[in-house]
Amino acid sequence: MITSYEVFNQDLKDVLIDVPFQYIIVDEAHRLKNKATKTLVLLKEHPCRKVMLLTGTPIQNNTKELFTLLNYIEPENFQSFDSFMMKYGDIKTKEQVDSLHTLLRPHFLRRLKDEVEDEIPPLKETVIDVGLTAI
Repeated sequence: MITSYEVFNQDLKDVLIDVPFQYIIVDEAHRLKNKATKTLVLLKEHPCRKVMLLTGTPIQNNTKELFTLLNYIEPENFQSFDSFMMKYGDIKTKEQVDSLHTLLRPHFLRRLKDEVEDEIPPLKETVIDVGLTAI
């Protein structure tokens, strides 16, 4: 049985694959954590020049999810899932953490709360009562 969602994705794939994007920016990129995700498969097929992934949580559950993101942005440098998992799959030592931080440094831009703008104006809420029409 083919769902309308599958038809929509197939139609979208046929349209997007021919658009010559130079840059693709993916917000909430942690949703691409599974290598079989339809969106990730579609994005990997697209011949774009640069990719930027935006997420506040690059690792939600385990380093396997991190490998999927790294493999997407730099498949030539992150080819082997098995070797990545042997090195970082079960992090138990400070040396492993330091090594992973060094590996990730060129790919991550991290900001702490005290490093970003804290002068956000207060939220203004306006309530407008609208009466029902006769219909």
